[in-house]
Amino acid sequence: MKSLVRWGATLGLIGSTVLGSWFEPNLRAFALPEQEIVQKLNQVPVFFIADEQGNLITRSINVEGQEINIAGIFMSQGDAKNFFNKLEESQPNIAAKVNVLPGLLGNLYRIVSQNQENLNEVIFEFVPMQEQVRSAVALLGGQNEDVDKFKGVPLFFATVKKDDKEAYLTSDEGSIPLFFEKEHLDNLLLEFKQEKPEIASNLEISINVVALEIVINQFQNNESELLSNMVLVPSKQSGQYIQSLQQNRNQSQPVSSP
Repeated sequence: MKSLVRWGATLGLIGSTVLGSWFEPNLRAFALPEQEIVQKLNQVPVFFIADEQGNLITRSINVEGQEINIAGIFMSQGDAKNFFNKLEESQPNIAAKVNVLPGLLGNLYRIVSQNQENLNEVIFEFVPMQEQVRSAVALLGGQNEDVDKFKGVPLFFATVKKDDKEAYLTSDEGSIPLFFEKEHLDNLLLEFKQEKPEIASNLEISINVVALEIVINQFQNNESELLSNMVLVPSKQSGQYIQSLQQNRNQSQPVSSP
């Protein structure tokens, strides 16, 4: 049976307006190298409900007579714990066999990519942080978009415009940061305006949003310098989690004898 593994549901609400202005129109139809995709996505911790063997808890839905299993991948550890707490109340027999487990998005991507035929009608559905979803809806509403909800995990990025020329706001290293938290981007833009007012005053700065699922799709199907320069910036809490993983890895490395 054909595998239905994919990253979430169809993302129709964002529309071609975002993609048309965001991604280059004539990208070559080649994917970024898988290792590069994995490295980019591994900057993002994710959380899921699974047993000790790593079997994810799923829910089943019927689509045109076909049963589809959906596994929730939480972007927030707190949201995953809240889901687990509700599971303990409603189905304690199942909750006793599972727990909230952490992982890295890149590792999950690699496992899915390498086991398409063995995952049997599974859809991995990202569970975004609801506060960021509300920020995305408010942002699009302020841009006169007719949107009452946002499908997917929102990523926020900034563009600058001067003399009718528009470009992405990049870091000092030339990377294009995509933020999981709008507040993080807001704070950086405020610092930029305070530290370099003479430059900021001559620029029209805008905040935009796109879904993580669309970005992953672009990584899979296109290759360009633009995509290679994109960097995913996790939430503050998730960033601290990544740092703790790196510190633990460094501490566990054996010390060579003199």
